[in-house]
Amino acid sequence: MPAYYTLTATLDDDLQGFSGTETVVYTNNTQSPLTEIAFHLFPEAAFLGAEKGAGLAVSSVRCNGRGVAPKGEGELLLVPLRRRLAPGKETRLELAFAGKVPALPPRAKGLLAELVQELFLMGSPR
Repeated sequence: MPAYYTLTATLDDDLQGFSGTETVVYTNNTQSPLTEIAFHLFPEAAFLGAEKGAGLAVSSVRCNGRGVAPKGEGELLLVPLRRRLAPGKETRLELAFAGKVPALPPRAKGLLAELVQELFLMGSPR
């Protein structure tokens, strides 16, 4: 069973920042119990050559309705589970986040790069 995601996001009026929440219902598809789940916050940032400070910051994390203290820095966020997640079982994670829409160099290619460039251009003063 795959993970299910619900994402709610708001783009700032100047189109340079965003904030939102994400709910993930994750099923352990491994053969071993899990004690944490890893999230990649903006893995394409370095690859695309985005400016420093682009990406997002997670301000709070809840596991099955109760707050937890995630670990990690940069693009990797490790979310500890309140109790071991047995194979085949599921857990619900809720994350609140905010971030900055990156300005990408002209050489950046791909669908994500195009979307980010359009958002950046929409918010640039003319």
